[in-house]
Amino acid sequence: MIYRVEFIIYSSTSKLISPVIYGCLIDKLFELVNEQKANEIIKKIIANKVLISDAQPMIENKGKWYRCFYKINIPKLEETPENITLRQKRDNQRKRKHETGQLKLLCINEEGINETLPPKKIYNSIEFTRIGIQVDRIKETSEEGILFYHQEFRFNIQQRYAIYIKLEDVFLRDVFEQCFKAIELTGFGPDASKGSGKIKFIKNNDRILQEDYVINNIFIKEKANKNYVNISSTLLDYEIEKECNFVEFFTLRYDSKSKFGAKPPYFYAQAGSIVKAKDGIMKFRRYKKVYIFTCVFPLNLI
Repeated sequence: MIYRVEFIIYSSTSKLISPVIYGCLIDKLFELVNEQKANEIIKKIIANKVLISDAQPMIENKGKWYRCFYKINIPKLEETPENITLRQKRDNQRKRKHETGQLKLLCINEEGINETLPPKKIYNSIEFTRIGIQVDRIKETSEEGILFYHQEFRFNIQQRYAIYIKLEDVFLRDVFEQCFKAIELTGFGPDASKGSGKIKFIKNNDRILQEDYVINNIFIKEKANKNYVNISSTLLDYEIEKECNFVEFFTLRYDSKSKFGAKPPYFYAQAGSIVKAKDGIMKFRRYKKVYIFTCVFPLNLI
């Protein structure tokens, strides 16, 4: 079953991408239960191949909320006619360069149909950087000349987002429910103690995880090896690429951290990439005490 988690968020020092959301839930799990119990639950998560998407926008139109997803656009390279001028060749190349990487918005109605909506603004997050000064906690003084950049994202509270989670185990559903409730109280991300990560979940009958039959119906079921839209940002590694062919994608880098310290940088295929897969895929790796999860979450949107 696929569940939908709707929320509004005020600020965050972390991107709302799939590996970060996995990590935030796992960190919260270690805070709620002892280490032995947390490791037992993580084994269940791995055995059940739980898939988690990036945070996807939602649009309200005529009193109805539409589930929205992005699809990466990479125009096909066409043959250049021989009888055009050099200026026309340059103009065509500039046009293709401009169109490459643009994200096409797909809006899904209650019937699971991709519907074209009137122009509606999605309020994207604003990224900014502040300069911080390193502090010596023993001497209680700042370290002269040691500066660092502090990245933060601010969100419009009118913009609603949704995270989609595929799992079949009712026990795990209840575990994630408690993790999300704890995140709402304490904040999202490793810098929640600094006042960042304030988040509010939209509940239905006092539950955060809501069954989403619309998205569940457009998940891979026929196991056909065809093109799908991947709604999660996926860490690229050999194990993933053995089971999934990335047809159209962009590779981005993201530097992240957890309560145990900095992690290696992420190199990931941005959500909205076109993949050829037979099923959803979930993988994980260990870095010191940190679990790093990633997945391919394919939907039949094209």
